[in-house]
Amino acid sequence: MPTKSKFTCTAQAVGGTRVLEELGLTRDEVAALKRQGFVSAEPRRKNIQIFKLRFRMSGRQQVRYLGCDPAVAAAVERELRGLQRAKHVDKKLRSRNRQASEFLRTCTTRLELLAELAGFRLHGRSLRRPRSSRQ
Repeated sequence: MPTKSKFTCTAQAVGGTRVLEELGLTRDEVAALKRQGFVSAEPRRKNIQIFKLRFRMSGRQQVRYLGCDPAVAAAVERELRGLQRAKHVDKKLRSRNRQASEFLRTCTTRLELLAELAGFRLHGRSLRRPRSSRQ
C-alpha cells in the first residue's frame, strides 16, 4: 500500500498554483527554487514510485517528500516551471546575444578586408572613404 504524503494536497491546489504553498516552504526556500530545483522520481517496491522535491539552499541540498501521487508531482513541476521561467528566458536571451555578438564580430572582420580593397575603411559599423591627401 503506498504511503501518503505528509501534507494534504487538495484537488483545488493540484489544479491551481498553491501546491508549493501547501508544502509549507519559506520565502527563502521559494527563492532558492526560483534559481534551481526539480522533482525526482525514485522507484520503491514493485510498480511504485515516490516523488521528492530537491533544491539547494546555502550550499546544501534540501529534500521535501511529495508522496506517491503522480498528479501532485506534476502539479509541483508545473509550478516550478512557472517559477523558473524568467531564469530560463534570461539564459536563452544571453545565449542568443552572445551568438549575435560573435556573428557580428566575424562579419566585421570580413567586411574590413572587403572595404579596404574597395578604398574604404570601417569606422565602427559604418563605411567611410578616407580623405584624399592634399599636396
